[in-house]
Amino acid sequence: MDKIHPSDYEAFVNEIKEKIFRAQLKAMQEINRELLSLYSDIVKSIVDKQEQLGWGKSAIENLAQDL
Repeated sequence: MDKIHPSDYEAFVNEIKEKIFRAQLKAMQEINRELLSLYSDIVKSIVDKQEQLGWGKSAIENLAQDL
């Protein structure tokens, strides 16, 4: 088996690091997308309850404490 050339090995390590970084970035973007969707849904639910049941500001304060 041939010896590993330091420059080839370094390039290979950098390639793997780049793949890891890109996968992490993609995962973070997906997490952020899901969180934005969740927060939007929560806000919509609160607004719906306020409109349907007449909930006021105190309901939001209670939710903030309970959550």
